[in-house]
Amino acid sequence: MKNLFTVVVLVLMLVMGQTASGDLVSNTTSRADGRIIVRFTGGTGTWTVPAGVTNVEVLVVGGGGGGAAGGTWNADGGGAGGLVYTNSYNVTAGGSISVTVGTGGVARSSYGDGNSGNNSVFGQLIAYGGEGGLQTRGGNQGGYSIDAGTNITSGKLGATHAGSNGGGGAGANGFGNFGASYGGDGVQNNITGTMSYYAGGGGGGYSGDNNSGGLGGGGKGASEGLSPPELNGPGHGGTNGLGGGGGASRDNVVSGAGGSGIVILSYPDPNGVLVFFFR
Repeated sequence: MKNLFTVVVLVLMLVMGQTASGDLVSNTTSRADGRIIVRFTGGTGTWTVPAGVTNVEVLVVGGGGGGAAGGTWNADGGGAGGLVYTNSYNVTAGGSISVTVGTGGVARSSYGDGNSGNNSVFGQLIAYGGEGGLQTRGGNQGGYSIDAGTNITSGKLGATHAGSNGGGGAGANGFGNFGASYGGDGVQNNITGTMSYYAGGGGGGYSGDNNSGGLGGGGKGASEGLSPPELNGPGHGGTNGLGGGGGASRDNVVSGAGGSGIVILSYPDPNGVLVFFFR
């Protein structure tokens, strides 16, 4: 009797999207190179590590600070959320990891300092919420920790005048001052397979028109220099999911809220192709 060899290919389909508890909002996709991408965009809870996964790439961004609300004079933009990234974070298959997505600082409806954003967390990684814009300077970007808060690395500082650096919020420019008042650009990262900016600072209130938010979701500040001018202009909100700082307002109207943060994971697809030979 002849030997008969049959090749059977089995593709194991693991359910990837049902591993989050609590009120976490998540979605799962795949990168062009086949790596799995999990985005947590809101809530708090735990994530159960899928079978076969022992190491993940992680990006954590805190919620951005809200912009300050100006009185007669201009006010200052909110600082971006803190950002922490690692390309190698050890996990245990089947284990649970705490996850929190920080909300942005809420908008102010009348004169006063902006409200700070809230922290985002993945296990031991903490990205702190950005500071709300102040009447004296732009909000500082939130810091980050890789050891559950024992040691904290500070974020970029907000500006006291005009433009800002990094993810800090911009300082205001008063009447007759025409220096730029743009929020600091955030940080580029390609964890999703596409290079994108995260954690941009909010723009300050400004007598001219160069008051944009920083790249990475920073909200634009109110401007007198637009056509028509935004007298009594509101600040623009930071972008949700990027941790952008909110833009400042002027003349006692609502400021821009900070954008919510995000937690993004990437790891090799644990789905396997098994080849069995039957004789």
